[in-house]
Amino acid sequence: MKSSIASSLTLSLCGCLAIASHATAAQVNASPQRDNTTSSAPYPLISQSLLPVTAEDEYQKAKAELPEDYYLLYRVVDRLARANALDNHPWRITLAMDYEANAFAQTPNQLSLYGGLVDQLHGDLDALACVVGHEMAHHSERHESLSTAEREAIDQQLREAAIAEAQDEVANNRPRGTGANMARVLGGIFGGWARVGGAVAGTVLGRGQQNSQAKVEARAEEIYLANRVQQDEQWRELDHQHDFAADQLGYKYAVQAGFKRTGCLRAMNVLEGLDLEKSESHPTTATRSQKLLSAPTQYPTVELTKAGKVQLADSAAPLSYRFTSDPDQLEINSRFNGEEIDSRFPQ
Repeated sequence: MKSSIASSLTLSLCGCLAIASHATAAQVNASPQRDNTTSSAPYPLISQSLLPVTAEDEYQKAKAELPEDYYLLYRVVDRLARANALDNHPWRITLAMDYEANAFAQTPNQLSLYGGLVDQLHGDLDALACVVGHEMAHHSERHESLSTAEREAIDQQLREAAIAEAQDEVANNRPRGTGANMARVLGGIFGGWARVGGAVAGTVLGRGQQNSQAKVEARAEEIYLANRVQQDEQWRELDHQHDFAADQLGYKYAVQAGFKRTGCLRAMNVLEGLDLEKSESHPTTATRSQKLLSAPTQYPTVELTKAGKVQLADSAAPLSYRFTSDPDQLEINSRFNGEEIDSRFPQ
């Protein structure tokens, strides 16, 4: 359970991103030396003045117990969650060996992380925090992607609607009373993929009815394909809007937690060199980077710094953690985890 996951594991969000680690405890408490920007929030990654005396012991315990990559993820998520009031519920992180620069949000508060991006980030914690913040933002904003089953159900509805529309068009151009078998005819359209009527097996159709069926089939397919293109475009646009919103909010989460704001743009620069451009569900990284330039105006650093300090003071204790029944899934508990009913209300 504690065997170290390969160091190539990474994070990307639902342009989603990916994560893994080779950071030491010292790296977790300090930003990369090569970034000399003066735009960072003016307090350390872990502000001991805002944490109880036992915090250092808790983190040392976690460092000793958790594999290195899980320890880094624990510290980043713990910091982001407490600084942004996202610690009222647990976060579950699943690491996969796949070497991909991608990640996606699944069940509530679960982040599925893949390998690839961290190798390009070279331990850049500020960029990593923006990537994690992006994924957390998808959840906090309920950007839940449709499952395969849900998309298939919608596709089926499009097919059935196309048949109904084609039936209506053809029926309105037919002599009155000649559409008695139309429901049965429709049952056989496109090899039976749309079950809107009875089966036509064994039915002997007259030449006029066969011609009508052919017309319905052709027109229904034409309508379906046009509607499917429109539906795919709507889904793609929605996915893009979700990514843009998660980029902005991920920026806010990271800076409010004390990470440097330039890390988000560095993460985007790294993504431009990867294969995410091939995915139609994500906007181009160049477009995302351009939109991200407005984040400092929308979320002023000074205000984020003040808000982060308040939130960290209100949730001062490090969050606890545990491995679930899945040995590759680390659960970072909410701030309310651990209290027993017997201690609250003794006999």
